[in-house]
Amino acid sequence: MSNEVVLSESIRRFHTSSDKLEYYRIALTFTLLALAVESADFTSSLIPSAFELGAWSLLFVSGVLGLSRLDHASWLHFLVVSREQAAIENSTLSQMAVRGERAYLGTDPLDPESSDLAPRSLAAGLQVNEIKRASIDEGIERTQRKASSRGRWGNFLFIAGLMAMMIARGWDGLSRLAVAVGL
Repeated sequence: MSNEVVLSESIRRFHTSSDKLEYYRIALTFTLLALAVESADFTSSLIPSAFELGAWSLLFVSGVLGLSRLDHASWLHFLVVSREQAAIENSTLSQMAVRGERAYLGTDPLDPESSDLAPRSLAAGLQVNEIKRASIDEGIERTQRKASSRGRWGNFLFIAGLMAMMIARGWDGLSRLAVAVGL
């Protein structure tokens, strides 16, 4: 087995496990949000209620950012496949250009694709294909930046939401402890 095949298989496995982790995190976020909403108790003071509502907001936004990141990941996969197709087209056009130049020089007169006009039209095709590949590469870079940013913010908001939830749920106990200690 060649190194390229092993590397390709490793990358595929990494993306599969990374996607599974992202699905798990999104499901966990929305599950915790649903449990928090279901078990909410607004009979205590204003401060824990505010933390509770803040936690709900943070968890919701974290889940939405996770879904957005998955959308960007699928778009990124599409762009990578498009780039690979453009590379194959470029290789094919290059091979045709070489055959066209040979026909122009008289080395391949029986090939109908190799006329004296072929090198010019193939060169234009190569140029268009290079512009297309540059545009795809720019799209890949932009999509990777967006997905990475959404992932970081989603993780941060998830942790902040959990902390706000712990403060809201533990506020009464902490305030009784503070009174007992004399703070």
